[in-house]
Amino acid sequence: MSWEGSEDRARQQAAGGKYFKLVSDGDRARIVLLSEPEEVEKDGANGPYTAFVVAVFTISIGQAGEERPVLKVQQWDMGASAFKGLLACKRSIGLKRLNASELIVLRTGEARSMQTSYTVTPDGGLDGSTVDAMVQCGVAPVGGWPASASASKPAPVPAPAASKAGAASVTVATLEGAMRLSTSAGELREAFEAAWSEADGLDAVQAGLQAVYVECKAQLEAAAAPKPKRAPMF
Repeated sequence: MSWEGSEDRARQQAAGGKYFKLVSDGDRARIVLLSEPEEVEKDGANGPYTAFVVAVFTISIGQAGEERPVLKVQQWDMGASAFKGLLACKRSIGLKRLNASELIVLRTGEARSMQTSYTVTPDGGLDGSTVDAMVQCGVAPVGGWPASASASKPAPVPAPAASKAGAASVTVATLEGAMRLSTSAGELREAFEAAWSEADGLDAVQAGLQAVYVECKAQLEAAAAPKPKRAPMF
């Protein structure tokens, strides 16, 4: 196999495998952070090295204009140069925005080059299709779903219970009801994000909310599907 063929194969594996990788100069990807970086000592071909490991939801990857959809959870073992790029982005836009944005990661440096750098830049908030794909995979951004600033969002109901779980249950139930009454994908996402925020730290409740979101989305899509025309009666 030629070197060019090897690089193409590596790029395809990076786009669909467990690990997130940018292989060649100009490779770029759109991702969402799912965890905070963890410093890990690893054994490499040239001896031990430090990696900064983070889970990401990879939306797409490839050369500019040739990105391929991935839509899966991957592990990014960042070296020093990639971690510097992520830290520079964090300093520029702040942690809250970093955790709630779709990020563009760009590699500068030829394959196998030791002079490689990574640029990480935000590309706006989470797109509706990204939210749908992440919910289908059962994952959420590292900072949780951002609350949508919308006047149509249901107002939280005061909870009489003193415990966190008890206090959240009334509000979450109300917002879950709003999800089921949603008449558009936008309303559904807003209600879901609000309910997810209220259920922060309650993993079982958040898992239930994701299931309701998938159910309601399917119902909206079915209702919007064109109905077959009935044959005229003679």
